[in-house]
Amino acid sequence: MQGSSFKVATWNVNSIRSRWNLMLQWLESEKPEVVGLQETKTTEDRFPVAELQALGYHSVHLGQKTYNGVALLSRHPISEEVRGFPEGWDSENARLIRATISGVRMINVYVPQGSRVGSEKFHYKLEFLEHLKQVLQQELQSYTNVLVMGDFNVALEERDVYSVEAMRGEVSFHPDELSRMSMLQALGLEDLFRRKEPSQGQFSWWDFRTRGFERGEGLRIDYVFGNLEMANRLKSSWIDFDNRAQPKPSDHAPVMCTFELETTA
Repeated sequence: MQGSSFKVATWNVNSIRSRWNLMLQWLESEKPEVVGLQETKTTEDRFPVAELQALGYHSVHLGQKTYNGVALLSRHPISEEVRGFPEGWDSENARLIRATISGVRMINVYVPQGSRVGSEKFHYKLEFLEHLKQVLQQELQSYTNVLVMGDFNVALEERDVYSVEAMRGEVSFHPDELSRMSMLQALGLEDLFRRKEPSQGQFSWWDFRTRGFERGEGLRIDYVFGNLEMANRLKSSWIDFDNRAQPKPSDHAPVMCTFELETTA
Protein backbone atom coordinates (compact mmCIF):
# COMPACT_ATOMS: atom_id res chain seq x y z
CA MET A 1 0.00 0.00 0.00
CA GLN A 2 1.20 3.50 -0.76
CA GLY A 3 -0.20 7.00 -0.46
CA SER A 4 -1.03 8.64 -3.78
CA SER A 5 -3.39 11.02 -5.49
CA PHE A 6 -6.68 9.27 -6.23
CA LYS A 7 -8.89 10.99 -8.81
CA VAL A 8 -12.65 10.36 -8.86
CA ALA A 9 -15.16 11.72 -11.36
CA THR A 10 -18.91 11.66 -11.84
CA TRP A 11 -20.34 12.32 -15.30
CA ASN A 12 -23.80 12.09 -16.83
CA VAL A 13 -22.70 11.15 -20.34
CA ASN A 14 -26.19 11.29 -21.88
CA SER A 15 -25.54 8.07 -23.91
CA ILE A 16 -22.19 6.33 -23.73
CA ARG A 17 -22.35 5.44 -27.43
CA SER A 18 -23.03 9.02 -28.49
CA ARG A 19 -20.23 10.25 -26.23
CA TRP A 20 -17.75 7.45 -26.88
CA ASN A 21 -15.10 9.41 -28.80
CA LEU A 22 -15.25 12.29 -26.32
CA MET A 23 -15.04 9.83 -23.46
CA LEU A 24 -11.98 8.12 -24.93
CA GLN A 25 -10.18 11.45 -25.22
CA TRP A 26 -11.24 12.45 -21.73
CA LEU A 27 -10.14 9.18 -20.11
CA GLU A 28 -6.79 9.44 -21.85
CA SER A 29 -6.18 13.02 -20.77
CA GLU A 30 -7.61 12.92 -17.23
CA LYS A 31 -6.84 9.31 -16.29
CA PRO A 32 -9.28 9.18 -13.35
CA GLU A 33 -8.96 6.24 -10.99
CA VAL A 34 -12.74 5.89 -10.69
CA VAL A 35 -15.59 7.20 -12.82
CA GLY A 36 -19.29 7.08 -12.03
CA LEU A 37 -21.35 7.35 -15.23
CA GLN A 38 -25.05 8.13 -15.46
CA GLU A 39 -27.46 7.88 -18.39
CA THR A 40 -25.42 5.28 -20.25
CA LYS A 41 -28.63 4.52 -22.17
CA THR A 42 -27.63 1.02 -23.15
CA THR A 43 -28.26 -2.54 -22.03
CA GLU A 44 -25.64 -4.48 -20.13
CA ASP A 45 -24.89 -6.80 -23.06
CA ARG A 46 -24.04 -3.77 -25.23
CA PHE A 47 -21.91 -1.99 -22.64
CA PRO A 48 -18.31 -1.61 -23.95
CA VAL A 49 -16.61 -3.82 -21.36
CA ALA A 50 -13.81 -5.02 -23.66
CA GLU A 51 -13.07 -1.55 -24.99
CA LEU A 52 -12.78 -0.21 -21.44
CA GLN A 53 -10.55 -3.12 -20.43
CA ALA A 54 -8.22 -2.19 -23.30
CA LEU A 55 -7.95 1.26 -21.71
CA GLY A 56 -7.12 -0.26 -18.32
CA TYR A 57 -10.56 0.04 -16.74
CA HIS A 58 -12.60 -2.56 -14.91
CA SER A 59 -16.33 -1.84 -15.06
CA VAL A 60 -19.69 -2.71 -13.57
CA HIS A 61 -22.90 -1.58 -15.21
CA LEU A 62 -26.63 -1.60 -14.62
CA GLY A 63 -28.37 -0.69 -17.85
CA GLN A 64 -31.54 -0.60 -19.86
CA LYS A 65 -32.45 0.25 -23.40
CA THR A 66 -32.74 3.96 -24.33
CA TYR A 67 -33.07 5.34 -20.78
CA ASN A 68 -31.14 5.63 -17.52
CA GLY A 69 -28.17 3.35 -16.87
CA VAL A 70 -25.38 3.70 -14.29
CA ALA A 71 -21.82 2.37 -14.31
CA LEU A 72 -18.61 2.44 -12.32
CA LEU A 73 -15.25 2.36 -14.09
CA SER A 74 -12.04 1.75 -12.16
CA ARG A 75 -8.33 1.30 -12.71
CA HIS A 76 -8.37 -0.92 -9.61
CA PRO A 77 -10.25 -4.16 -8.94
CA ILE A 78 -13.96 -3.83 -8.17
CA SER A 79 -15.68 -5.94 -5.51
CA GLU A 80 -18.95 -6.22 -3.57
CA GLU A 81 -21.06 -5.00 -6.48
CA VAL A 82 -24.75 -4.36 -5.81
CA ARG A 83 -27.11 -3.33 -8.59
CA GLY A 84 -30.34 -1.55 -7.79
CA PHE A 85 -32.29 -1.08 -4.57
CA PRO A 86 -32.91 -3.67 -1.87
CA GLU A 87 -35.88 -6.00 -2.26
CA GLY A 88 -36.27 -5.08 -5.92
CA TRP A 89 -37.71 -1.62 -5.41
CA ASP A 90 -37.67 0.36 -8.70
CA SER A 91 -36.21 -2.66 -10.49
CA GLU A 92 -37.55 -1.46 -13.84
CA ASN A 93 -35.21 1.56 -13.73
CA ALA A 94 -31.40 1.35 -13.83
CA ARG A 95 -30.51 4.17 -11.44
CA LEU A 96 -28.32 2.83 -8.61
CA ILE A 97 -25.10 0.84 -8.45
CA ARG A 98 -22.67 0.26 -5.58
CA ALA A 99 -19.22 -1.31 -5.28
CA THR A 100 -16.01 -1.25 -3.26
CA ILE A 101 -12.83 0.06 -4.90
CA SER A 102 -9.47 0.51 -3.13
CA GLY A 103 -11.15 0.37 0.26
CA VAL A 104 -13.76 2.99 -0.61
CA ARG A 105 -17.46 2.23 -0.86
CA MET A 106 -18.64 3.92 -4.07
CA ILE A 107 -22.34 4.63 -4.58
CA ASN A 108 -23.34 5.94 -8.00
CA VAL A 109 -26.88 7.24 -8.49
CA TYR A 110 -29.03 8.84 -11.16
CA VAL A 111 -31.95 10.59 -9.46
CA PRO A 112 -35.13 11.12 -11.55
CA GLN A 113 -35.60 14.58 -13.02
CA GLY A 114 -39.19 14.89 -11.80
CA SER A 115 -40.90 16.47 -14.84
CA ARG A 116 -43.08 19.13 -13.17
CA VAL A 117 -44.09 19.90 -9.59
CA GLY A 118 -47.09 17.85 -8.51
CA SER A 119 -46.79 15.31 -11.30
CA GLU A 120 -46.53 11.56 -10.84
CA LYS A 121 -42.88 11.76 -11.85
CA PHE A 122 -42.23 14.42 -9.21
CA HIS A 123 -43.69 12.20 -6.49
CA TYR A 124 -41.59 9.33 -7.81
CA LYS A 125 -38.51 11.54 -7.44
CA LEU A 126 -39.35 12.29 -3.80
CA GLU A 127 -39.99 8.61 -3.12
CA PHE A 128 -36.71 7.74 -4.82
CA LEU A 129 -34.82 10.08 -2.49
CA GLU A 130 -36.51 8.48 0.52
CA HIS A 131 -35.39 5.01 -0.59
CA LEU A 132 -31.92 6.32 -1.36
CA LYS A 133 -31.66 7.69 2.17
CA GLN A 134 -32.27 4.20 3.56
CA VAL A 135 -29.57 2.73 1.33
CA LEU A 136 -27.04 5.41 2.24
CA GLN A 137 -27.75 5.07 5.94
CA GLN A 138 -26.89 1.37 5.75
CA GLU A 139 -23.78 1.95 3.65
CA LEU A 140 -22.47 4.61 6.04
CA GLN A 141 -22.95 2.23 8.94
CA SER A 142 -21.18 -0.61 7.11
CA TYR A 143 -18.13 1.12 5.59
CA THR A 144 -15.43 3.43 6.89
CA ASN A 145 -14.76 5.27 3.63
CA VAL A 146 -17.82 6.27 1.57
CA LEU A 147 -18.30 8.35 -1.58
CA VAL A 148 -21.72 9.02 -3.09
CA MET A 149 -21.69 10.43 -6.60
CA GLY A 150 -24.06 11.11 -9.42
CA ASP A 151 -26.65 13.29 -11.08
CA PHE A 152 -29.08 14.25 -8.32
CA ASN A 153 -31.20 16.60 -10.45
CA VAL A 154 -31.40 19.01 -7.49
CA ALA A 155 -29.53 22.30 -7.03
CA LEU A 156 -28.71 22.56 -3.33
CA GLU A 157 -28.28 26.33 -2.85
CA GLU A 158 -29.09 29.67 -4.44
CA ARG A 159 -25.53 29.93 -5.73
CA ASP A 160 -26.12 26.65 -7.63
CA VAL A 161 -28.79 28.11 -9.95
CA TYR A 162 -28.44 30.72 -12.69
CA SER A 163 -31.53 32.60 -11.49
CA VAL A 164 -33.16 32.20 -8.09
CA GLU A 165 -36.26 34.03 -9.34
CA ALA A 166 -36.67 31.71 -12.31
CA MET A 167 -36.02 28.52 -10.34
CA ARG A 168 -37.73 29.16 -6.99
CA GLY A 169 -40.37 26.50 -6.41
CA GLU A 170 -39.60 24.74 -9.70
CA VAL A 171 -38.42 21.18 -10.26
CA SER A 172 -34.75 20.82 -9.27
CA PHE A 173 -35.05 23.67 -6.77
CA HIS A 174 -38.28 22.88 -4.95
CA PRO A 175 -38.49 22.88 -1.13
CA ASP A 176 -39.64 19.25 -1.05
CA GLU A 177 -36.55 18.18 -2.97
CA LEU A 178 -34.24 20.38 -0.92
CA SER A 179 -35.56 18.99 2.36
CA ARG A 180 -34.88 15.44 1.23
CA MET A 181 -31.39 16.33 0.07
CA SER A 182 -30.78 17.93 3.47
CA MET A 183 -31.79 14.66 5.10
CA LEU A 184 -29.31 12.76 2.94
CA GLN A 185 -26.50 15.12 3.92
CA ALA A 186 -27.53 14.94 7.58
CA LEU A 187 -26.54 11.27 7.51
CA GLY A 188 -22.94 12.52 7.47
CA LEU A 189 -22.27 13.40 3.84
CA GLU A 190 -20.47 16.56 2.73
CA ASP A 191 -20.74 18.23 -0.67
CA LEU A 192 -17.05 17.94 -1.51
CA PHE A 193 -17.04 20.50 -4.31
CA ARG A 194 -18.14 23.18 -1.88
CA ARG A 195 -15.36 22.32 0.57
CA LYS A 196 -12.93 23.74 -2.00
CA GLU A 197 -14.96 26.06 -4.24
CA PRO A 198 -17.29 28.70 -2.71
CA SER A 199 -18.00 30.82 -5.78
CA GLN A 200 -21.26 31.19 -7.67
CA GLY A 201 -21.82 30.31 -11.30
CA GLN A 202 -20.17 26.88 -10.97
CA PHE A 203 -22.70 24.81 -12.89
CA SER A 204 -22.57 21.20 -14.06
CA TRP A 205 -25.59 21.12 -16.41
CA TRP A 206 -26.80 23.47 -19.13
CA ASP A 207 -29.91 23.15 -21.30
CA PHE A 208 -29.12 22.48 -24.96
CA ARG A 209 -32.45 23.98 -26.04
CA THR A 210 -31.72 27.44 -24.62
CA ARG A 211 -27.96 27.39 -25.37
CA GLY A 212 -27.49 27.56 -21.64
CA PHE A 213 -23.74 26.84 -21.75
CA GLU A 214 -23.08 29.69 -24.15
CA ARG A 215 -25.29 32.02 -22.09
CA GLY A 216 -23.84 30.97 -18.73
CA GLU A 217 -27.26 29.76 -17.53
CA GLY A 218 -27.02 26.40 -15.83
CA LEU A 219 -27.53 24.43 -12.64
CA ARG A 220 -25.16 22.56 -10.36
CA ILE A 221 -26.92 19.22 -9.95
CA ASP A 222 -24.03 16.71 -10.15
CA TYR A 223 -22.17 15.91 -6.94
CA VAL A 224 -19.55 13.91 -5.15
CA PHE A 225 -20.51 13.58 -1.50
CA GLY A 226 -18.17 12.04 1.06
CA ASN A 227 -18.29 11.02 4.68
CA LEU A 228 -15.91 12.72 7.11
CA GLU A 229 -13.10 10.25 6.50
CA MET A 230 -13.13 10.96 2.75
CA ALA A 231 -13.74 14.69 3.17
CA ASN A 232 -10.59 14.90 5.29
CA ARG A 233 -8.61 13.23 2.48
CA LEU A 234 -9.88 15.66 -0.18
CA LYS A 235 -7.13 17.53 -2.02
CA SER A 236 -9.02 19.32 -4.79
CA SER A 237 -12.37 19.49 -6.57
CA TRP A 238 -13.52 21.12 -9.80
CA ILE A 239 -15.95 20.94 -12.71
CA ASP A 240 -14.46 20.05 -16.10
CA PHE A 241 -15.85 22.88 -18.21
CA ASP A 242 -13.40 22.07 -21.03
CA ASN A 243 -15.16 18.76 -21.55
CA ARG A 244 -18.53 20.51 -21.92
CA ALA A 245 -17.03 22.91 -24.48
CA GLN A 246 -15.96 20.09 -26.83
CA PRO A 247 -17.88 19.21 -30.02
CA LYS A 248 -20.91 16.92 -29.46
CA PRO A 249 -20.76 17.08 -25.64
CA SER A 250 -23.14 15.81 -23.03
CA ASP A 251 -25.34 18.47 -21.47
CA HIS A 252 -23.48 17.72 -18.22
CA ALA A 253 -19.82 18.35 -17.35
CA PRO A 254 -17.78 15.90 -15.28
CA VAL A 255 -17.33 16.78 -11.61
CA MET A 256 -13.87 15.84 -10.37
CA CYS A 257 -12.24 15.27 -6.99
CA THR A 258 -8.78 14.14 -5.96
CA PHE A 259 -7.97 12.48 -2.64
CA GLU A 260 -4.88 11.45 -0.76
CA LEU A 261 -5.63 7.77 -0.51
CA GLU A 262 -3.72 4.57 0.09
CA THR A 263 -3.91 2.46 -3.03
CA THR A 264 -2.53 -0.88 -4.07
CA ALA A 265 0.45 -0.74 -6.41
